[in-house]
Amino acid sequence: MINRVLTTLSIALYAFVVSYLVASVFDRNGIETNAMLNSVFILLTTMIIVIVTVILIAAINRFLVSRQRTDN
Repeated sequence: MINRVLTTLSIALYAFVVSYLVASVFDRNGIETNAMLNSVFILLTTMIIVIVTVILIAAINRFLVSRQRTDN
């Protein structure tokens, strides 16, 4: 139970950091981050990055677990 809570919190923290970084890139390039359309684009970009990262971590974990089973 505590493992799931920590996993959820770490993903939420990662999403917050990625969203902040994406918004800062928008701001640095002169795009207003307070416009509704740009905010939606920032959220979509953040969700895509987080989902891809979670999928990659799960795939790497699955690969390492299967490799550990074959080594024994």
